[in-house]
Amino acid sequence: MTLVGRAVLKVWGGIVAAALTTGLCLRGQTARAPVDPGARGGAAGAGASLPGLTADENAFFRDASAGS
Repeated sequence: MTLVGRAVLKVWGGIVAAALTTGLCLRGQTARAPVDPGARGGAAGAGASLPGLTADENAFFRDASAGS
């Protein structure tokens, strides 16, 4: 085999290896669209501070809530 023939064979071997590797990597992936879970259940009343906050944390929460 000539030098050019070996070079062509090496290039094609690299292309085939890259194609196989890419095909194997993409095989396990599936495209999934985001799913809307719908309306949240439970009682209304979001927006209150968390129970168990310190006085400083409650003051920070009130100050931040007043700014919005």
